Amino acid sequence: MMNFRTKLSRAGHPEVAINSLKNKRSGQQSPAANIKKPRKGDVNFCPNIPSGETKHSLEMERVALLMEVKKKKRDEALIKEKMQRTFSLRRQEVLQEPKIPEFFNKWPALFDVIEINLEFMRLTTVPLTSTFLRELDRLTGDLIRVFNTKGGAAGEKIGAMMAKMENNQDINVRRDCVLRCLSIYLCEDLDTLVKEYVEVNPNGPEGPEVKGRVLAPKRLQSASNNSAPNKKDACCGLSAYELQRLKNIGEREAFLSSLMLLQAAEDLRQTIKPKPDVKR
Repeated sequence: MMNFRTKLSRAGHPEVAINSLKNKRSGQQSPAANIKKPRKGDVNFCPNIPSGETKHSLEMERVALLMEVKKKKRDEALIKEKMQRTFSLRRQEVLQEPKIPEFFNKWPALFDVIEINLEFMRLTTVPLTSTFLRELDRLTGDLIRVFNTKGGAAGEKIGAMMAKMENNQDINVRRDCVLRCLSIYLCEDLDTLVKEYVEVNPNGPEGPEVKGRVLAPKRLQSASNNSAPNKKDACCGLSAYELQRLKNIGEREAFLSSLMLLQAAEDLRQTIKPKPDVKR
């Protein structure tokens, strides 16, 4: 077994070849620099390209997948199939640590809620949502004891949130309150971290009903109800026509996590010098 990994690297095994000196970045060509290895639970850390496929054929599948995502009426089954087929190519790109905006432009389908769960299943063979909720329920008691030790303004906010949880036995409300309390405990801003959306009529309460309602931020509901169809909203500068163009965020819109948004903002800050009002 002494030179087993060397033989695997020469044979082109991706999990070993990715740490070879020729595949490392300039300035990091040393054996101990920037080692990429699977974390606990990563079953398919860097899978091989499927038999009968090449990088060129998988790239063609990626281009076809990109065209399918841009369609107004997307074939969800076809998108799922192509995402499964191009998993090995996508994982090799992820391990090269690309910039988030560039990766988002190449793989927009990955940032859909359904595909995030499927990608986690491909990587770890464990369902993401059910596992997370199960562990959250198991640790709720310990988290509540930790929250009770918080004082100051954050402790007051947590106390008000815990009161809502005590008066409601719904498991979904309980989970929501625990996650919000955790965000407050970690000094996160709930206004930017958690956004609530409600259904609105783009034509206003007095206007004709539309077949497909849209989702708008909850804070815009009262302002949009008091505005004319072509009048700019006093709260956010959005007109009813612009609200109508919003897609169903819960089903279609792609979301970036807060860490990804911070990374994208940092990349933009490094390249673009914004105006003072934009920077603020």
